[in-house]
Amino acid sequence: MLELFDQVAKIISGQIEREKKEEKSSRITPTEFFTQFIEKWSHTPNRRTSIIPKGTTVWNYKNTLRRYKEYISDNGLRDSFTLFDENFINDFDRYLTEEQELAMNTIVGSHSQLKTMLREAQNKGYLHDSSYLNWPSKTVNFTKVYLTDAEINMLY
Repeated sequence: MLELFDQVAKIISGQIEREKKEEKSSRITPTEFFTQFIEKWSHTPNRRTSIIPKGTTVWNYKNTLRRYKEYISDNGLRDSFTLFDENFINDFDRYLTEEQELAMNTIVGSHSQLKTMLREAQNKGYLHDSSYLNWPSKTVNFTKVYLTDAEINMLY
């Protein structure tokens, strides 16, 4: 009888814990969290290097936030941490590729920045589905072509 009581107590305790997590995650939207993250992070020195993020890096994070906000607005989605699952990965890729016409490496950068912010959201108890965080990025190899000094001089 005591074992049954312990099992029921564990089940109830687990349910209460899940409800607390859901309640906590419903208190803040991803947009609010990302905005707060960028603001705090942009003024915080890196733990390893003691360097504060450069303006271009902060600009890239703000651009990723803008793209996310446009995505949820254009698709009529609710701003919620429950969006970030495997369906989000494919649909956000489609949106950035087809509707925003971005290059694949720009899209990969946006995913990387979202993952950074979502890891922090997960650490704070807002994100519960980690499938998006485990998704591998797909970079595209490309060849950089440079003009030689002789070719540059020929232009003048």
